[in-house]
Amino acid sequence: MPALPDVPAVVQIKLVGTRQGLPWNSVQHARYSGTAPSVGDLGTAGQAVGTAWANAMAVIHDPAVILTNVIMTDLASKTGAVADATMNHPGTHSGTGSLPLNVALVQSYIIQVRYRGGHPRTYWPAGVPADISAGHLWTTTFLATANTSATGWVGNINSIIMGGAALQHCVVSYFKGKDAEGHPILRPSPIVYITQTTVVHGRVDTMRRRLGKEVA
Repeated sequence: MPALPDVPAVVQIKLVGTRQGLPWNSVQHARYSGTAPSVGDLGTAGQAVGTAWANAMAVIHDPAVILTNVIMTDLASKTGAVADATMNHPGTHSGTGSLPLNVALVQSYIIQVRYRGGHPRTYWPAGVPADISAGHLWTTTFLATANTSATGWVGNINSIIMGGAALQHCVVSYFKGKDAEGHPILRPSPIVYITQTTVVHGRVDTMRRRLGKEVA
């Protein structure tokens, strides 16, 4: 697979943390305005992203889920600045016990384009056992809270000021369909879509490959 092309005026936001002592990650993006950010700009913005997560998302994650780092990378060039902001934001969701490591809550991002195939989404390590109904659905109460959190998360990202202007949560499209052999076709210039709205899925989902290799 060739290297991904540059994405002008976009930062990659990588959330890194632990869940019951094991790692979880989420990669998202935001568009910025003005000149390329410095390491200091990205570090300050990374701390603000951590606060955004704590304010919006911690309430649906149990205390065994902790956000420890936000890595901000300027994608405008191969030499764009990178900053690793460290923090300690545990979940604040009340309830007894933790869910299996492969269980996930899915948040989808609605963008202004219609197409077939995979759509932008985040798999959050959210919820506790009491939030599951009928073995495969989130309870009505938890789903309402999660939708509020999801909307708040995007809104909080959009309120972060970097370089004198607010960030905009966005989605980057690197690929356009597949070739005759089924391989993804890389766009020469990625397309950036601003997130319009967001929604949380009612089904309890799973994080692919989250449990690692089989054990004997």
